[in-house]
Parts: sequence; C-alpha cells; structure tokens
Amino acid sequence: MTLSIVTGASRGLGREIARKLVARGRKVAAVARSQSELEALQAESSNILPVVLDLADPEAIDRVIGALLQEHGPCDVLVNNAGYALRGAIEEIDRDAWRHEFEVNLFACAHLVQIVAPSMRERRSGRIVNVSSVAGRVSTPFNGAYAATKFALEAMSDALRGELRPFGVHVIVLQPGPLATDFRRAAEAASGGRLDDASSPYFAGYKGLRASMAASRGRAWSPDRVADLAIEAIESTSPQSTYAAYGPKMKVGIALRALAPALLERVVARRVKWS
Repeated sequence: MTLSIVTGASRGLGREIARKLVARGRKVAAVARSQSELEALQAESSNILPVVLDLADPEAIDRVIGALLQEHGPCDVLVNNAGYALRGAIEEIDRDAWRHEFEVNLFACAHLVQIVAPSMRERRSGRIVNVSSVAGRVSTPFNGAYAATKFALEAMSDALRGELRPFGVHVIVLQPGPLATDFRRAAEAASGGRLDDASSPYFAGYKGLRASMAASRGRAWSPDRVADLAIEAIESTSPQSTYAAYGPKMKVGIALRALAPALLERVVARRVKWS
C-alpha cells in the first residue's frame, strides 16, 4: 500500500482529501498540530496515520517525517495543504508574524518537497499537490501577507514542475477560492485582534474587509467539492498544472489583473469600501 502525506489534515479541506485518499485504498499520513482532531480522524480508518507536527519547526519536520518514511516506506503523494491567512495592513504586521506565515505557508512546503522528491525521482513516479489560493493570483488590501506566501508558492510550483517533469513526477497547484470551512475564523484569530483596533488608521478598511468576506460566503465551495479536484489531479494520467476551485466572478477578476489592473484595483477598493 502506498503512502500519501497530507498536511493540515485535521479539518477542512485537508481532512476531506485525506478521507478520499483512504477511500481509494491509500495509507495516509495525516499531518497537523492537533492530536485530538487527528485521533478523531484516525478512528475512521486504520489507514490513517496521525502525525502531530508543527510545520513552523524545521528540525521537527526532519525528525518526524524522517521517522515516518523509515517506518512506512516512501511517499508517492504529497499534498501541501497546511496554511493560514494573516489579515491586516502591511504597515501593521510585525516581522515575526510575517516570518511565521512564510514558515508555514511556503518554507515548510519546500522542506517537505526536499524530503520526498529524491525517492520520487528514483522511482520516476509521484505527485506533489501544492494548495495555493485565488490569493496566489490576485492580491487585495489587507490580505497582502497571505497573498505574498501564495504568490511565492505558485512561483515555486512552476519552477518545481519543470525540474521534476523529466523524472516522471507531476507538480500540481490546487487554487481554491472561498471555502465553507472555519478558515476565516482562524484567519481572524491569527490576526491577533488587529482588525478590531478602532484606533488603527485602517479600521474603516478592516470593517469593509469583514463585510466583503461575509458577502463571499454565498460563493464558497464545500471542502468536499474541492477535495474531488485534488483527487482528480492525483489520479489523472495527464494532470493539469493548475486546478481552479472558484466561480466565474473570480475568474473575471484574475483576467482583469492581466488586462486592466487599475480597473481591478478600483473594483476591489469599492468592495472593501476603502477608497
């Protein structure tokens, strides 16, 4: 039985991807920080291997993933799903917060690739799915830190795809828009009350951001629906480089970024009631 690794697997999209992989007869190393949530997932199947790991700790990644591969064999599917959004104006996000978000959203992804890619190359087989976001294509006010990590993840994925293709390893970007999960609530928690600071010169913009995010809930995809795209990417004999998981309005926005960026900026500013 082959081994798949899914990060951020304790809830939301990662959990659904892990479940679907197990349903297809795969052994899944479900990686997350919450032991209790991983144990609940493990109770669903003996083919779930709970892996408690803080992806912001590179030494722990080496130790834990190294032991996992030594015990269970090489990984043939890596899904880099773990990540979080840090909201706020660029001016108001301190350096440590920036650094932690890049550690989780980007550097840990690269680190895991470095661990599993050698055996994939040797076997001339493997799939790496990097979960980006529509924020990896369009950056908006008060979402710049998160978008920076996702733009970087997309750039890394493009380079990695060309590097590993000659060895039979496919690199795929999964690009969700709004998701019907607790991602927004987690983002607000990660932002440390910044959006509630009435003394901030950006407070009016923060209120507009919250209103805009609330309005987008009606367009949110279920994690199950997005996980189906991930499975399609993993199982396809000729996978696409990118799988977009959002509707026509966001596709128009991405097209505007390329064709009329000033217009897109005005549209976004009106949406968050910022200018």
